[in-house]
Amino acid sequence: MVEFALIAPILLGMFALLVNGGFALETGISLTNSARVAARYAIVNPESWSNAADPPADTIEGQAMENPGVGIHLASSDISIVYYDMSTSPATECGYYSPSAGTFVAESSYTEATCIVTNNEVEVTLSATYNALTGPLDENMPLSFPIVESSTMLIEVTPP
Repeated sequence: MVEFALIAPILLGMFALLVNGGFALETGISLTNSARVAARYAIVNPESWSNAADPPADTIEGQAMENPGVGIHLASSDISIVYYDMSTSPATECGYYSPSAGTFVAESSYTEATCIVTNNEVEVTLSATYNALTGPLDENMPLSFPIVESSTMLIEVTPP
C-alpha cells in the first residue's frame, strides 16, 4: 500500500499529460482541417473576405470559423490570408488581406490585379491557444500554449 501511495502521484501526472497531449493534438488537427477548408474556398473565391466578427459562410474567414473544433474559438485576428507570386523563384509574397483595414494590401510593385491571379498561391493560417485541462504540474509548465496551422494552395480562378 505504501508503494502505491508513492507511485500514484507520478501515474496521475503521466495520465494528465497524456490526456492534455491528446486534446492538444486534436486541436492541431482541427485547426489544420479548418485551414484546409478555408484555403480550398479561397482558391476559387480568392477575394471573398470579411472582417465581421461573425463572418458569413460565403467568405474565407467564414469557412475557417464554421467548424474549427471543440473548444476552439477563432476571431478575425486569428486568421491570416497571404498571397504569393509563383512566377518568381523563390515565391514572393505579393500581398495579404488586412482585417483591420478591411482591404487587400499589396506589397511593393504589385497590385491586387497582378497578385491574385491563377496559379499564384494563397496561404490561410489559423492561430489558436490551447488551454490545458488539468493545469500545470509545476510552476514552470504553462497553462496554455499557441497552436498555429496553415494550408497553402494554388489559386484556380482569377477574379473578374
